[in-house]
Amino acid sequence: MKLTVIGNCGPYPPKDGACSGYLLETEDAKILIECGSGVLSRLQNYCAIEDITHIILSHLHYDHMGDIMVLKYAIEGKRKRGENLRTIKIFLPNEPAEEFKKIISKDLFDVIEIKNNLKVNISNLNASFAKMSHPIPSYGVRIQKGEKVFVYSGDASYSNFPFSFVKDCDIFLCDSALLASEKKSPDVPHLTSAEVGKIAKDARVKRLLITHFWPEANKEDNLKEALAIFPQTEIAQQNKSYEI
Repeated sequence: MKLTVIGNCGPYPPKDGACSGYLLETEDAKILIECGSGVLSRLQNYCAIEDITHIILSHLHYDHMGDIMVLKYAIEGKRKRGENLRTIKIFLPNEPAEEFKKIISKDLFDVIEIKNNLKVNISNLNASFAKMSHPIPSYGVRIQKGEKVFVYSGDASYSNFPFSFVKDCDIFLCDSALLASEKKSPDVPHLTSAEVGKIAKDARVKRLLITHFWPEANKEDNLKEALAIFPQTEIAQQNKSYEI
């Protein structure tokens, strides 16, 4: 499996950057995980719209799905121009209901609703989902090919984090939106870099990629905080690919 980081910021894209967006590729599939603002333009540096086989949206906040409506419009336009595009399978929560209905209207996607503990096969990959603590339903995804395992947290908080879901994975791509000094209450809906480092250490992951940064943040501060707990930490660099 190959993971390419298209965007790594939230809640809005920085100059010349993008919000959450990750392309996971195998011989049989091109899976777009998240489609935040700025992702669709950058995605086309790595694959054509018609090459996307699956989309996974961890939750329906705009920094994770803002470009999905533009992608939907692109698919509709291409079909009207006579292009025979495949129907893309899309995995997403059904809440908030108004956002869900907008995305699934006009039957442009083959829709699979994400629920806690959902297990599915995606082009010979075993995928499972786990609910995270967030203001709206948000799900992490664990994808396995042979003995290799990739886990993405989506947006999460430390409260009730499912450590076993991450256990022993090869790459853990995790929300690291805050520094410990920025956490003002226990119910903050994002993880600090220190918390992410602790999760990675306790779950015995092999490699940690931190992501979902405030656009104006110094990412090196987040990295330093996580490294102090888990030495195998890296910044998930935009426009960089990682072999899993």
